[in-house]
Amino acid sequence: MKVNKGIKKRPAANELVAVVGLGLSLPGAGTVDEFWQGILDGRCFFQPANTLDWGADPEQFHQAGGPAPDLAYSLNGAFNHRRTIDPEGLKLPEAFDLKSADGSLAFWLAAGRDAAREVRWERVDPARVGVISGHVILPSTAMAEAAVSLYTREATRDWTTRPQLEPPPQDAFHLMGYSARLLSQALGFSGPAYTLDAACASSLYAIHLAVEELLSGSLGAVISGGVAKADALFTQLGFSQLRALAASGTLTPFDQGADGLIVGEGAVALVLKRLDTALADGDHIRAVIRGVGLSNDQTGNILAPQPEGQLRAMKAAWEKAGESPSAVGLIEAHGTGTILGDRVEVTTLKELLADPDFPAAGPGVPPPVVGSVKSNIGHLLSAAGAASLAKAGV
Repeated sequence: MKVNKGIKKRPAANELVAVVGLGLSLPGAGTVDEFWQGILDGRCFFQPANTLDWGADPEQFHQAGGPAPDLAYSLNGAFNHRRTIDPEGLKLPEAFDLKSADGSLAFWLAAGRDAAREVRWERVDPARVGVISGHVILPSTAMAEAAVSLYTREATRDWTTRPQLEPPPQDAFHLMGYSARLLSQALGFSGPAYTLDAACASSLYAIHLAVEELLSGSLGAVISGGVAKADALFTQLGFSQLRALAASGTLTPFDQGADGLIVGEGAVALVLKRLDTALADGDHIRAVIRGVGLSNDQTGNILAPQPEGQLRAMKAAWEKAGESPSAVGLIEAHGTGTILGDRVEVTTLKELLADPDFPAAGPGVPPPVVGSVKSNIGHLLSAAGAASLAKAGV
């Protein structure tokens, strides 16, 4: 009997991870139900930036027609205006002012709180609950405001005397590791809490690490996912210079007319437990993570990934899952809308589905549908993977 190299024995319940909680704050959606309804309705939450979004009159930085120094050729973004939240249910530090903090913290706290509310915590030791999330290292709105304040203040000083520089507000730098620690503290957990920046892979890398912690038995539950709220003007100018921004003002993955990406803002948090633990605790199980694949494509870069590296990661995930990719109904892709990136991803998927190590679908079985939630909510950078997982898992 021929044995397919890619298909192994299906993992047992103690070798699988369950998604038992999901919360989010995204363009056009503050709840999971709103998020899914937007997808069903085919809504695209792209709109021109306003002064609040960019911290300045957008027209001062806009020039259509192509890249120009310090100018963006499109005003459109997928903006999330839920920048403050009701702190009900959160044990925030007494000195912490949520109203003046960076908007990314509001997104992340709201998503984490809502995800945690779906979970049965009675049998879980708070010291064995971790928070591992993705959070991109880019200037935030609060940091930009602090820089403007410092610049304008110093420009009016009398420089005949030595200036005494005052530090910007501490809240301007409440980013990265702080977001994970703050959520852990706010929910009453005391396990390890940290973030990582792996660019667009950040939230999926965080979930990979969470899965490893759960399967090893080190933690009993992990809140994972990602948050993205870089300064919108900075990202708009940056992606314009990279020629990756969609001049059309819309993001259409895998479409012949696709011309780039639209930047989104928001957060997605998932609570993960080992499947046997979730079943014993009586949790509602939204989805099961059967396998995760990880690779370094070695010769690629952020705008030009290599199919070979992507294929290795995908094959590793399916081998761990003990399943064939031909058997699924939906492949939720990265799908950024950039011509080269989408072409590489399609090439990789075609090779995966044709790989002889995995059995082909039976007669009459339609091929998987390929989609990308970025066509609805934009590219969420460090939260992009978690948003895709939310779509596939709801």
